[in-house]
Amino acid sequence: MLATLLRQHRDSIAARWTERLCQLQGSRYGQCAPEELLQWSTSAIDAIARSRDAGVEELEAHARVMAGEREAQGFEVDEVIEGLLLLGDTVLPYVAGAAGDSPALAVGMMRELGADMRVMAAQFARLFAESKRRTAEQVAVLEERQRLARDLHDSVSQSLYGVSMWAEAAARLLEGGQIEEAAANLRDARNSATEALREMRFLIFELRPSILHEDGLVGALRARLSGVEERVGLRAVLRAEGIGRLPFVIEEALYGIAREALNNSLRHAHATRLDVRLQVSSDAVVMEVADNGVGFNVASTGGGGLGLGGMRERAERIGASLSVDSAPRRGTAVRVRAPLAAAGPQQAATPEKAVPSS
Repeated sequence: MLATLLRQHRDSIAARWTERLCQLQGSRYGQCAPEELLQWSTSAIDAIARSRDAGVEELEAHARVMAGEREAQGFEVDEVIEGLLLLGDTVLPYVAGAAGDSPALAVGMMRELGADMRVMAAQFARLFAESKRRTAEQVAVLEERQRLARDLHDSVSQSLYGVSMWAEAAARLLEGGQIEEAAANLRDARNSATEALREMRFLIFELRPSILHEDGLVGALRARLSGVEERVGLRAVLRAEGIGRLPFVIEEALYGIAREALNNSLRHAHATRLDVRLQVSSDAVVMEVADNGVGFNVASTGGGGLGLGGMRERAERIGASLSVDSAPRRGTAVRVRAPLAAAGPQQAATPEKAVPSS
């Protein structure tokens, strides 16, 4: 009955609906041409009528197209849904006229229309939310690449400049017959070149597309250790005890903390060995990143040095506790305990075995 009514009065319903859309105060609908709004209204009414026969998929397909068009024009989801809700008031007089002396028939048709509108509204909300999330991710990727570009300029360029300076000094010393002094300068040049190569390996790895989504926390850590730390001569061991896929919000936070800890070990600790351990229980996952480097006085950093502030922010987002144990000449260990309950049910996966990172 509802489909018949919509088809029979489609043009007049679309015209009245368009008129009401144009009157919305402070809405982007008021900035659209009436002819364009009339086309949108007509296509929505047709989709609702078709869905009475073809099923809810018809409405969802229409909503996908409509949501994409409205978002591209700068509409917010609440504006789109507000415009959709006007259809109920617009159709009511036609329903009342068709139902005649049968209030039950009118109520039934309005309930059908309301159900269809809820399907479309839910689809709009979901699609807009997904688009916002994708946009936020793209912005985050762009910001990260800009940060890495700055790091590339600041660290690698500085190291390469050092290589050039040491090499020039060595050449002058060799011309003057000062062999030992020249050799010392060449050793300094070699050290600067090694540092530049280490930074380049790190930055090249960071510029790769994230594998966290595809391979999870264990896979991402294994790729990082084999692609960066092991290639610059550190012995890196990853022990993953019973870890499958975790809720992504936890994997993302833990990987960010591990990456910061590994960067510190790579750049500052002069370590020869790294141990990364992951262990999961029924209610929490524990991660520890430890090195045998020079260590530092944690109190002297004021809580914010060496990226500790960023680590703590990531831990706080998932309700995790974070501790840093270090002292001069005793190495450093960063430990995180993240509750699983805060991120929802753990995703099922085949547990990983404890294996070296390579």
